[in-house]
Amino acid sequence: MTDSRARADIDLVTQLETERSTLTGHYSEIARFVWPDHAVFNRSFAMQEGEKRAQEIVDPTAPIAADRCASALMSMTAPSHRQYHRLGVDDEDLQEDGEVKRWLERTNDTLFRRRYAPKSGFGAQYHECCKSAVVFGPMATFIEDTPEGNRYHALSVSTTYFLTDDHNRVCGIGRRLEYDAAQLEKKFGRDVLPPRVQAALSSSSQAQRLQKWPLVHVIEPLPQAQAVSGFTHASRYSLVEGMTVLEERGYRGLPVAAARYSTMPGEKYGRSIAMLVLPAIKGLNAAVRDYIAGIHKQVDPPLLAGDDDGVMSVIRAIPGKVTAGAVTKDGKPLVVPLSQPGRLDWAVQLIEDQRRAINDAFMTSLFQILAADKPGQQTAYEVSVREVEKAALLSPSTDRINDEYMSAVVARELTIAEEAGDIEPMPEALRDRQDAIKVMHVGDLTVAQQAEKIL
Repeated sequence: MTDSRARADIDLVTQLETERSTLTGHYSEIARFVWPDHAVFNRSFAMQEGEKRAQEIVDPTAPIAADRCASALMSMTAPSHRQYHRLGVDDEDLQEDGEVKRWLERTNDTLFRRRYAPKSGFGAQYHECCKSAVVFGPMATFIEDTPEGNRYHALSVSTTYFLTDDHNRVCGIGRRLEYDAAQLEKKFGRDVLPPRVQAALSSSSQAQRLQKWPLVHVIEPLPQAQAVSGFTHASRYSLVEGMTVLEERGYRGLPVAAARYSTMPGEKYGRSIAMLVLPAIKGLNAAVRDYIAGIHKQVDPPLLAGDDDGVMSVIRAIPGKVTAGAVTKDGKPLVVPLSQPGRLDWAVQLIEDQRRAINDAFMTSLFQILAADKPGQQTAYEVSVREVEKAALLSPSTDRINDEYMSAVVARELTIAEEAGDIEPMPEALRDRQDAIKVMHVGDLTVAQQAEKIL
């Protein structure tokens, strides 16, 4: 018997897919040239693991620049070598309360300890998110609470769709997943699985045991009338087979941290750097492909042979080999190379111009500024000026990541730590003013921005 909730969730994800179909096609094209590992937007069950996806990339400038840009954004917003945010309060009276200060400091320490626990995976997953932001535009992380601690899962744009509120903030998601029978049993238990899945789980056939079963995961805000025990969001995993709800639970706050690199009015998913320079990326690959073909023709040009009525043997273009009949009796050659009058230097100039434009867009050139000269050739003032310049150029994107993404991460982590009993009871003075708690970012970018005040 099908479950109406599962059917509604499957229909919702299908609707979200349809609404984003045009943008998904754009994502697919970008991925083929910039991030081929994620070129799976039209993936089917017939696709094999490890298939080649970089066939259209001739010049690696864009993939390398995107990865470096993601690493730079990560280091500027979340440097793992130190704490890059702290908890504070807006209320002036609370700011002077020693008990509140100590609680905020200890709580902030707890958040970082849990975030960078050995099995949390935050660092690797956050890098995936930063790269998603610069390549596609949106970035999202599912922050799961487990008995072992926090677990961070970067959500792929290829299978994740956003729900937004009236302020265009992400308030929920719908996504598609694929699990085999053993994975379904481990995550949800055997009893909730439909008969066909249970049969596959008990089958002696390895092919049936490894068969992938599609399911959808929906996280959406609860209506005010349905919110109980502090739960604000509902989460459901529904198996397409049999329209079965495998798990349903509530969350105190959205368990997903999401952000967009930049958005235009009315846009849900936003835009990215790669979208801006996609014409240059495609043009560069086409130019390099033609340049390679031109080099081949110069080094190994096509040959022109006269019509000798079958006297000449097959041309043997191998060093030291003889082709009989390739010259006349008086030594005139009957085989000549095809002349290639093209200007390869023009192609080189075009390629360099396109590479420079791509590197500038992904801010690769910006991050190379400080390394351009030897340290001994720069004064402290020059270094500070360049740091300020970097901060000014990066602040639009990093401020958005801090405001949308990091604030959501901290809010979710606070809820998990509180439910796990890993945070001391909140001071009485702060308990009734929890809305006064704020996240203050003190990452490398913020330090660089503050340097402007002393110049």
